Amino acid sequence: MRFAGWNFALRQLGTLRSFISPNQQSQRATKGLIAAGLLYTALLVVGALAAPKAMNFDWFFLCGCALIGWAVGARAALGIVLASAGFLFCHDAFLGPPARPTWIIYWN
Repeated sequence: MRFAGWNFALRQLGTLRSFISPNQQSQRATKGLIAAGLLYTALLVVGALAAPKAMNFDWFFLCGCALIGWAVGARAALGIVLASAGFLFCHDAFLGPPARPTWIIYWN
């Protein structure tokens, strides 16, 4: 009877550990969140292209990157960051006003 209580405690500790551990994530949930982050980024791209050039959507892109990084992890956030940075670079370099100096694009 003494070991039955100890076994119960170990099972509860294992359940708690699997609840806290990031290695036990569901693969479907991770892929779904990554897809949602890419969809969010794509919708922002459409919105930024439809908006006047003076509107700045950088904070919205940054918010999406931060939320995906927090929910899924650094590697998935890096993918969202690369997609966002690629669009922002193309938007600023090719769709922005031509009188803008190049160093400002690289600084941003």
